[in-house]
Amino acid sequence: MTRRSSRAAGALLALLACLLLAACGGSGSDSGSGGGSGDGYGSAAGSGGSSPDDGGSADGGGSVTVGAVTGIPQLDPYKLVSPMEASLMHTLWSSLVKHDADGEIVGELAESWDVSDDGRTYTFRLVEDATFADGKPIDASVVAANLKRATDPRTAWVFGSYIPRLARIEAVDATTLKLTLARPASTLLGALTLAMVADPDNLRAINRRPNASGPFELDRFNANESVVLSRRDDFWGEPAAVGTLEFTRARDTTAAVTALRTGDLDALFQVPWADVESLQDAGISVEVSPRPGDATILMPDNTSKPFDDVRARRALSLATNREAIVATAFAGKTEVATANVPLSKTSPWFDADLPQTRFDLDEAKRLFDEVGVERLTYWAPSEGYPEFAAMGQILRSDLARIGIELKIESVELNAWLAKFAPAGKKWPDTIIPTVYVAPHNPGIFLAQWFPGICECNFDDPRYVAAVEAGVAATDEAAARASFAEAQRIFAEQVPVSVATMMSFPVAVRDDVSGIFLDETGYGRFEQVTVGD
Repeated sequence: MTRRSSRAAGALLALLACLLLAACGGSGSDSGSGGGSGDGYGSAAGSGGSSPDDGGSADGGGSVTVGAVTGIPQLDPYKLVSPMEASLMHTLWSSLVKHDADGEIVGELAESWDVSDDGRTYTFRLVEDATFADGKPIDASVVAANLKRATDPRTAWVFGSYIPRLARIEAVDATTLKLTLARPASTLLGALTLAMVADPDNLRAINRRPNASGPFELDRFNANESVVLSRRDDFWGEPAAVGTLEFTRARDTTAAVTALRTGDLDALFQVPWADVESLQDAGISVEVSPRPGDATILMPDNTSKPFDDVRARRALSLATNREAIVATAFAGKTEVATANVPLSKTSPWFDADLPQTRFDLDEAKRLFDEVGVERLTYWAPSEGYPEFAAMGQILRSDLARIGIELKIESVELNAWLAKFAPAGKKWPDTIIPTVYVAPHNPGIFLAQWFPGICECNFDDPRYVAAVEAGVAATDEAAARASFAEAQRIFAEQVPVSVATMMSFPVAVRDDVSGIFLDETGYGRFEQVTVGD
């Protein structure tokens, strides 16, 4: 069945406009038209986006340099580990569907799509003349191969858990792709915005000569230092507006901010929160999402002592001074986690009846003493996240007040990751600061905490069942009840201590436009422009 999709009316659905699936656009038409956003409990059919008929023209010149304190180590979209690698989405690569600057899901490789009455079958009609940079056609078989790779556990794609279980991936013909879900899932379209299309025959050479599917192609790549992209003049979709787009790594946050101020950088991703106000005072725009979706957490291993005991996990939450962390580490500019769940209180899916977080060192001491905790280790990266260092100092000071020694270890980024990733590793007596970045759709974000996915090794069958029921629900009321139950279980079991909800800020000089933050909180750069 094909239904029209458009923006949904009503206060709640207006808030959901940034979520990942199309909302029902009313009655009357049976022809797919327009992109869609919303909660996913209406039609998921749609079309539009950056097909060739949408026009758009490149001006033939200009270059933009984007900086960050973390580099890009490799180019395979299914092996990404660094936040900056997400910058290559929709620049070097393209996808079936994508989010636009308004939070709408629109077509990219897909001209349109239909969804069956039972919500299990999605049929996508693809752009006919889409090609890779070398002229190879991007047809349904190529897209199918990428989705099979994305959903193969051996790929270990960081976003692999977002895609609901697919019973069948079928290239019906060159321009028709059919996806059949094992069960209805409201999260499919949103997950597909993250599934980039690479050339299956180019994987061995992808870090040397990637065959681009997006509006840019590779000019130069120096791993962990810089990536220089050049506009594809033969691109089948909306062309890039600048000739050159460079992503470069600064040696530290001070150097990055200085380079932005002096004009050596045109934009800076992951701006330190302490510098936001001074940059704004200098006339530099800082983009921050009004819907913080990224959870900054203190993460223990739920399967190793002492945090295999829920009392120790509750004690950690009670010893987390969220007000001080936000005021000191985040310059007072992020949201205090008022409930220990990874959803912002601004989310329409947030359960307002959850117990409130509190800072209570006396109760934390009682619980830690019951478990026998005397010393712990705080394992933090030495680069890229100055907020983590401040969080560690606050936690160490507070734990010392109740007789617990916290040793702070500051290590190189890869060593930090190797301690706890992938999920399933044991790391006793350790607290790790990290950020869980995800779209605003609760079915996608809450699934990040499933066993085998979250490095905290949280494993509660009740939680999994509640989230899966919410994803499979065909009406909003049922989904809301299931997601609320999942939040209650999360708050009760305290797999992590949620300190603050935020989104990464992006600073942009005044002659640069077209950069926006998408639903994952990452910067989008494919339509950046420079000049008057």
